[in-house]
Amino acid sequence: MTYISKKQAGKKAIVREKQILVRLKLIIGAGTASMTPPLGPNLGQYGINSIEFFNDFNTETKELFEPGMALRVILWINVMKAFYFELQMPKISNILKEYYKIEFEEAKGGKVYIEKERLLKDCFKIAILISTFNKEEKQWEKIEPAFLKMKVLEVLGTCRSCKIYIKKA
Repeated sequence: MTYISKKQAGKKAIVREKQILVRLKLIIGAGTASMTPPLGPNLGQYGINSIEFFNDFNTETKELFEPGMALRVILWINVMKAFYFELQMPKISNILKEYYKIEFEEAKGGKVYIEKERLLKDCFKIAILISTFNKEEKQWEKIEPAFLKMKVLEVLGTCRSCKIYIKKA
């Protein structure tokens, strides 16, 4: 599932008018793109305006994701050095590991135990993110309750496979 903002959709029309030079698949931290290696030199070899890319990427991902969350990005560059990018939905397991980074570092035996209310709230947030990822309107009130329940159960199933359990009181 990919997401493209209105600004990038406008750029897409311009970029697709000319022949595509390259399609890059990158993994970049949300809101943390910078000129440092390996990203800066990788973009520099194609001659695109790196500063424009970093500003666009950081402003768009800062609002959608936790800062630093690893995102899969597809960057399209045409022969005139114009570009646009699409964000791919991060895997649920990666989102969970980002939410519970501290708990995973402290975990013994790889098992993480989280309080029930916190786990359910986070699963609900992730389910909303999944449900509204490629929608322009990010309003969770418009999601069908049965669909949202199914997504929460999907996230809870992923919790189990990632060895995230409810802490017993």
